[in-house]
Parts: sequence; structure tokens; C-alpha cells
Amino acid sequence: MTKRGRGPRKGEDKHSQRRLRVALEKQLKALEMKAAGASYDAIAAACGYADKGGAYKAVSAGLKATLKLPADEVRFLEIER
Repeated sequence: MTKRGRGPRKGEDKHSQRRLRVALEKQLKALEMKAAGASYDAIAAACGYADKGGAYKAVSAGLKATLKLPADEVRFLEIER
């Protein structure tokens, strides 16, 4: 049996909307904490990542995602020109 709030629910898809939402919420919290100067160890403890490596990956993925949106917009504008 899994702990409440962690892992898939019985019969739940690995990529369910609930799991994606929870992961994005954790990632956002990790980004906010890093922006405030928190260490990766502190982020891991607060967000429930196994170790500082998980926190680092979350912050890195969040940064890539936030940079992707403006880059996609620039690509779109260039194609339109």
C-alpha cells in the first residue's frame, strides 16, 4: 500500500492529471524556494524529494519549461515573418 498523496492510486495511470498537477505544484514550490535562496537539501526536505539531486532536477526542469515558452513565441514570430 502506498502512502497517502504519494505514488499512483490503485488503477491510476502514471501520467494521470492528478499526478501531473502534484508534480507541477512541487516543481513550482522548488523554483520559488531556490529563487529565495534555499539550498537543494532544504528544497528536497520541504518538497518531498528523495535527495538534493531530485530537487536539482525539479528546479532545472522548471527553468527549462519557463524558458521554453518565450522561445516558442520567438520561433512562432520568426515563422510568421
